[in-house]
Amino acid sequence: MEVPGNRKTNFDEDTRLMLRLTDGDYIAYGRLYKKYFPVVVSYLTSLDRYQISSEDLAQEVFTRIWKNRKLFRADSSAKTYIFGISKNVLAERRCQIRHQIAAHNHSKLVSNPSKAEAVLDHRELVDTIKLAKSRLSDKQWQAIELVLLSGISITEAAQLAGCSISAFRRRLCDAKKRLLGLLKISQTF
Repeated sequence: MEVPGNRKTNFDEDTRLMLRLTDGDYIAYGRLYKKYFPVVVSYLTSLDRYQISSEDLAQEVFTRIWKNRKLFRADSSAKTYIFGISKNVLAERRCQIRHQIAAHNHSKLVSNPSKAEAVLDHRELVDTIKLAKSRLSDKQWQAIELVLLSGISITEAAQLAGCSISAFRRRLCDAKKRLLGLLKISQTF
């Protein structure tokens, strides 16, 4: 079987199916789905501390596999690729849940007039974030805005930013570190 770059390699059956899938082969997709859907559900269930519906997450995994099928390069086995996507989907969903919880807790604080001090603290935090934003590069702020504030997946954010996923992850990590450092400095005043 030939792969991108004209190098010939022996692949296991699942990797050959993934390579067929890159060309839009529905039968290959169906076989991978039938074999791996229950495995992905079990895997996600074992990792899930928030008790998110593992079937819903597994469905998202296979939706992404289909949508991003042309990105598979056979650098790893199909199984590794599928579990990598599964782990990313779970991490993104956990992040969304944490943001929803934080937003809910914040709205409870702001809606309670007896929490005037909390509102004042919130305003100070907003001012601090504005200051931090002015000290981040445009690309770093874009990473924060896309993933942390908008809740967009890292894969989609990387596409929007016009860079690779690994470059975007690095940019986001650098932005988080810089932002945390700036927030710590502002708290000392």
